[in-house]
Amino acid sequence: MTITSQGLLSTIGSFTTTETLGGQSQKYAGNTTLNVSLSYGTGVLTGTLGFNAAAYYTGVLSGGNSFNFDLRQLTQSTAKSTYDIELDKVREFVFVNLATTTGTDLKIRTTGSEAFDALFNFQTGNAIVGPSTQFIFADFLGREDVDASNRYISVHNEGNENVNYSAIFLGVSNALALVEDEIPSP
Repeated sequence: MTITSQGLLSTIGSFTTTETLGGQSQKYAGNTTLNVSLSYGTGVLTGTLGFNAAAYYTGVLSGGNSFNFDLRQLTQSTAKSTYDIELDKVREFVFVNLATTTGTDLKIRTTGSEAFDALFNFQTGNAIVGPSTQFIFADFLGREDVDASNRYISVHNEGNENVNYSAIFLGVSNALALVEDEIPSP
């Protein structure tokens, strides 16, 4: 079996405004774009723009509830099976609040024991992810290790509405670093 994978973080922000006054027009524009491509591979990936583990989640978080992403046990399904990914480095974490109405904020938190506090400059904290917005964490050079004492990202829904979400993780798993998966010969 051959595995081919590509990771890409792409964010674009732009605006164009045209003002007209007294028959004269003035246009203002701004644009900021970031595109980072990560390569999939095996072997030593620390200090490179590479990853060898990926996970995707989508679901509904009920009003008043919360859950944790455990970076040492991200469950993922493949063509062969379901397995747990044990991340040692997080290259990218993108969390999207798919709701479209007010009152559907979600919070990303790093509080409590074993929180992955690299999200907030190695301190406890939280970020509000409003409707139709996203939270992005990127550490492409993998400065912070994930380990038994630095592993949980909490998501909280303090409102009353159910909120749809999706999340992507790209990272490095030392357990997968030297794995070559082959289909045996008949």
